[in-house]
Amino acid sequence: MDSLCVPVKSWMPIRTPVYGYQERFPAYAEARDKFISQLPLAIQAGYQNIGSVTAALGEPASDIVEDLASRNIIVSAGFVEYIEVNASVTIDVAELVRINEGKQFDEPMLIGIAAYEMSSALETILILSELAFPGAIDTTDGLTVVDAGRQPFKSKGAYWAMLFPEDSDPLWPPLRQLELGKIVEWAKKTSFFSSGLASTRVERALAAYTHVIGLTWHRDGEVLFRAMQGLEAFYCDGIGDLRKQLSDKAAMWLGKWADKKNVVGHLYDLRSEFVHGSARLEYWVSHADAWEEDEKHMHRFSHGVMFAIRLLLATLQRCIVEDVTHVQWAYSVETRG
Repeated sequence: MDSLCVPVKSWMPIRTPVYGYQERFPAYAEARDKFISQLPLAIQAGYQNIGSVTAALGEPASDIVEDLASRNIIVSAGFVEYIEVNASVTIDVAELVRINEGKQFDEPMLIGIAAYEMSSALETILILSELAFPGAIDTTDGLTVVDAGRQPFKSKGAYWAMLFPEDSDPLWPPLRQLELGKIVEWAKKTSFFSSGLASTRVERALAAYTHVIGLTWHRDGEVLFRAMQGLEAFYCDGIGDLRKQLSDKAAMWLGKWADKKNVVGHLYDLRSEFVHGSARLEYWVSHADAWEEDEKHMHRFSHGVMFAIRLLLATLQRCIVEDVTHVQWAYSVETRG
């Protein structure tokens, strides 16, 4: 046979606002519904071999719930809803045989490959979803189910402060919600879907962004490093004052901030303190509460991390809205006699 079309079903647990944050539910639900409605077209835009995609809230069988709960206690605690995604994955059997030098594939193996490809597609679309719905889509590990087999796919965390900022959290630059399918179409114009390495400024910023989303908020130090890596890739050249470059060019790209102090410059100072080791650093395994020990320091650090993420998201969002895949910076001067 030249090809095989495999029906697959995936279950994606999505976190709801927990007890004490019920006021967040309407904004979460609005973003969740948009995500669900846009998910089928986004998947099909990114993957030509995946079709007939539907997505809706659903309720998995008890054995699926048990499997998902074994992967994250949040599921057993009941703080999730379930998105059911149905699709058909077409496997090009002839191409598989060709690139594997004549190796034959039986049907169970082909079905397993289809499940793997669906799970991989969902992981990728979830990574991009923070650009579409900042702070809203927070999932635990999911499952793609085919016949008796199951293929997991990784969770995707959300930076809740992007959607629900606290009083002291940064509000500049402004973020927006974008069409998930448009983001996929934009990403296809970069090397995102075709290469393992990013080359251009925009691609390197996007690559750093994927690490920011993959790390999630549990690893603030690494998140700050990756967010700043993306910002420097986009805004900075390797010569001159990097702090000034980031500050000046961010103001050009995103608009000037209202605060009188140089907020981007202060962020760069925090980055330098962390990277060069002069800042107070948390232990990987700690027997003490760092926030209890020095709330002022931890608040400044957390504020800086959220600001760096926000700046990177806004930077890439403008690229998407204006369909920009290449950026070249140049200073110019006009003189008059």
